[in-house]
Amino acid sequence: MVDVCSPFRQVDLSAELLRARFSDTIFKAEVTHELMDEKNQSVRLQKEKKLMENMRLPRLQKEKKLMERMPRRALEELEKNVVVDDWHNTYKNFLMLINSK
Repeated sequence: MVDVCSPFRQVDLSAELLRARFSDTIFKAEVTHELMDEKNQSVRLQKEKKLMENMRLPRLQKEKKLMERMPRRALEELEKNVVVDDWHNTYKNFLMLINSK
């Protein structure tokens, strides 16, 4: 007795046979693929981290320069608004006045 199946059923059976025969190979390939994805993801994350650091570094340098300039600007603004007298010059003038009798 010859078993006559539809062509689609024969394809399904042959696919199942191939899966059963190469199941360990398929499993190893899936595990390897997952590990490669993890490695690629870790490499990608490292590259993104380096890129972010490279983008962040100039911004931090600009902020540092700005922070260094702020005290000078504040002093300049203070000198514009208030007369800052050097105590040493005042003391010299005071001594000259005292000694000039």
